[in-house]
Amino acid sequence: MQDNSLNTGELLEFGFFRDGTSGYTMVNGDANVMYKRTFSFYPWIVGDVHAIVPYETGKELTRGVLKAQAEQMAAMKP
Repeated sequence: MQDNSLNTGELLEFGFFRDGTSGYTMVNGDANVMYKRTFSFYPWIVGDVHAIVPYETGKELTRGVLKAQAEQMAAMKP
């Protein structure tokens, strides 16, 4: 199943953790696509889905939130 999913591009990457019972996959897609792909391997593989925010996107979002918080705090000062 993994070979086919890697060959068709459904999975970008698949690897094993050293504990011998778990691993990871990387896919592109929204939450619905990720859920479908994760659940398609059930009951053989049970997964936790974690969305990744690219660094530049995360940096800009963080700056925006911190700026808004600073502005709100400055507005609260008498």
